[in-house]
Amino acid sequence: MMTLSTYSTLARILTADDPLAVQIERCLHVVRTDLPDLDVQITVWGHGQQRVWSTSDDVLWDATRTAQVARRRQPLIFDQQATLLPTSLSLPAPRLEPPSERSYMGLPVLWEGRLWAVLEAQRVGPFTSGERTLLLNLSPLLATAVGEEQWGRLARPSGTNDLELPAQRAIDQLAQTLESPLELASLLDVVLREAMHATKASSGAINLMDYEHEEYSLAHSIGFPAQPGASGERNAWPLAVGVVGRVARTGKATLLTDTSHGPEWASPQADVRAELVIPIHGPQQVLAVLVLATTREPVFTTEDLYAAQSIADLATKPLQRALEYQALIEVRTQLQQTLESLPLGLALLDGEGRLLRTNPAWFQHWHIDPRRSGDLQYVPWDMLPLLLSRLSHPLELSDFFAECQSHPQKTFETTMRLQEPDQDIRLRSSPVLDAHSTPNGRLVMIEDITREREIDKMKNEFVSVVSHELRTPLTSILGYTELLLARDFPPVERQEFIQTVYDQANQLSKMVDDLLSLSRLDAGQIKLSRWVVSLHQIIAEITRQLNETLSARHRLLIDIPANIPPIYADKDKIRQILTNLLSNAIKYSPDGGQVALFVRELRTPPPDAPNLPKERAVLIAVRDQGLGIAPADLPNVFNRFFRVDNSNTRKIGGTGLGLSITKALVELHGGRIWVTSTVGKGSTFWLTLPIATELARRS
Repeated sequence: MMTLSTYSTLARILTADDPLAVQIERCLHVVRTDLPDLDVQITVWGHGQQRVWSTSDDVLWDATRTAQVARRRQPLIFDQQATLLPTSLSLPAPRLEPPSERSYMGLPVLWEGRLWAVLEAQRVGPFTSGERTLLLNLSPLLATAVGEEQWGRLARPSGTNDLELPAQRAIDQLAQTLESPLELASLLDVVLREAMHATKASSGAINLMDYEHEEYSLAHSIGFPAQPGASGERNAWPLAVGVVGRVARTGKATLLTDTSHGPEWASPQADVRAELVIPIHGPQQVLAVLVLATTREPVFTTEDLYAAQSIADLATKPLQRALEYQALIEVRTQLQQTLESLPLGLALLDGEGRLLRTNPAWFQHWHIDPRRSGDLQYVPWDMLPLLLSRLSHPLELSDFFAECQSHPQKTFETTMRLQEPDQDIRLRSSPVLDAHSTPNGRLVMIEDITREREIDKMKNEFVSVVSHELRTPLTSILGYTELLLARDFPPVERQEFIQTVYDQANQLSKMVDDLLSLSRLDAGQIKLSRWVVSLHQIIAEITRQLNETLSARHRLLIDIPANIPPIYADKDKIRQILTNLLSNAIKYSPDGGQVALFVRELRTPPPDAPNLPKERAVLIAVRDQGLGIAPADLPNVFNRFFRVDNSNTRKIGGTGLGLSITKALVELHGGRIWVTSTVGKGSTFWLTLPIATELARRS
């Protein structure tokens, strides 16, 4: 309805932070625009003068009627159709004047028995129900606007400096309670309960301001229904939204006598009749906003407003103190959580080397049981007995801390090697300064750099392997092409040279493919195109390819049951996996022998198998009768760039990437791969791949 929308607009204007004259002029402009048939006049008394505003200068108003409404402080209504008056409005029976064609309504604007203004309206014909409702509900908003102009920030009228005696005693008792330090949650609860008790409010809430993020959040509430959303969800709103935000911006208390119109006045309780919204001021800006709601009649009085503001004023310093303490607690908690989650080990020592504080990573890096921290009073001397078995050079650790002790203003750093387990660590000791920039302790950091050392080692191995492996085929390619360019050869020799160049170029291409595959795996760019795949078909294709390059000294044995179930896999990747394993078996059997490929449905895992997935799978084994792998090298065979280093394997080329890529591809399919071997007798590489069950195809 137009009148409801008009009322919402008028309510926003009358509660804005503008001078009263501006508010009334804007209200009359809205009435002229939205309700052109309605003429309105507002007469305001205050500061020893009378001010009058009206929607039109051409309309005649009877001053005696205005005086009658003001004197009797009762509504005065002349309506052409009395039966149209809604029974829900608390208005006297209208007096009718049949000769007049204009209806008249005069409403006194009262608060606590005091007359602030008179609101008058007239029109041709009877008032509509919406117009009467609008005028009746506009009266208390006018009272608030006029009263706020005359009171300012709740200035008490002269002669009312003190509250009633019981209320004053409650205020004095609250002041004593707030003198003792209270944590934020307890303080908010005390303030809210006292304010609700003093005003007999049915529910209340306190919102805290966050000017950094330009928002406010609900900190504590009593009596209001739970806000919708997940449990523990933070309720926060922009400062530009709602009556709470307006009170925070203006610093002025607000009394809402009708919370049913407009989103700014919306209350979480449907039966709320009125709300008190009180700012809790800080030194420069509002710290919090107190909201008190009532469902009773009569609604809040002026004394309620004063009592609530008095409690809010008492809470200013305690709240500021509690907020500062809460901020310190949050900073301390964040710092503690940061230290506990850091992968770096940290220890704070005093000037004599006494251990003051550590984080969990400190003991983890030294492999010391944290429960023994009580025995470690001095660093490093109390730690040495626990670390002797791990230190290759025990004096290295004590010398480092002795040097730090001798030069308290310098920062020192060193690296050392620990054993059992093997570990490379970096120690850094920095001075801790007091307020006068005098060293009074040290902050010691321990960092595990084993991975960094391994990466450096891998880089060196990569450069060494790749430079060697690339140089060999490149030398052949350059040599043979130079010969072919220098002179003519018989067709048979020329064909042999070209074949050698092709083979070496093909080997280079495979090396580049391995490097690209490794790069894509590290970047997570390899995606599987999985389908239901028959192992019979893949193995048949691989066998034909290998038979063309298989030497006379090798025998290839394929053992796969006819009823082996299909797998759910990427066909090209499975072909790459099996080709890598079979090629390695042939390459590392330089003296020949049997290379066997066995396929079975996995029912009972082999004795040396790791933990395998519970899903149905096929078990594949590639077995050779070649050089074998030493037990010390078995854990590293799937590491990139790793190659068994002995006199036999040095003659065999390779980058050390094939098995690393194979392992990654198997695990991408959800399978596992491992190896068993005996030096001089050969090796067996085992792997599992998922069977194409209905569940696997849907995943």
